[in-house]
Amino acid sequence: MGIFDFFKPNVIPALDKQKYADSWAKIEQMLKAKHDSSLKQALMEADKLLALALADKRIKGETMGERLKNAKNLFDKNLYEQIWQAHKLRNRMVHEDTEILSFQIESNIYAFGRALKAIGAL
Repeated sequence: MGIFDFFKPNVIPALDKQKYADSWAKIEQMLKAKHDSSLKQALMEADKLLALALADKRIKGETMGERLKNAKNLFDKNLYEQIWQAHKLRNRMVHEDTEILSFQIESNIYAFGRALKAIGAL
C-alpha cells in the first residue's frame, strides 16, 4: 500500500496472503489433531482470521457480525449464509453450554476458509 492510498477512500488494500496462509496452516494443524478442544480452538481461530481479513480490507464494523453485514456483497448468497452459520456456531460454542458435534465444527471451519479465498486472503 502506498502512502497516498490513505487519501483514496475507495481503495481496498490487497491482503498479505502469506500472513493468512501461515495462520490458516495453524488452523489446519488443529483440525488434524481431531480432539474436541483443538477443533473448537480451530473454529475460534478461523472466525478471528476472517474478522481480521475483513478489517484489513477496511470493512466497517466494530464486531465480526457488523463486518459480515457490511461485507455481504463480497460473497455469493450461499457462502454468505454459510459464513453466518459458522459465526453463529462459534458464538454458541463460546456463550452457551451446548454440545456441538465435531463434524459440525469442521464443516463450519471450511466455510471460513472458502470465505478467506473469496476475498483474496488465501
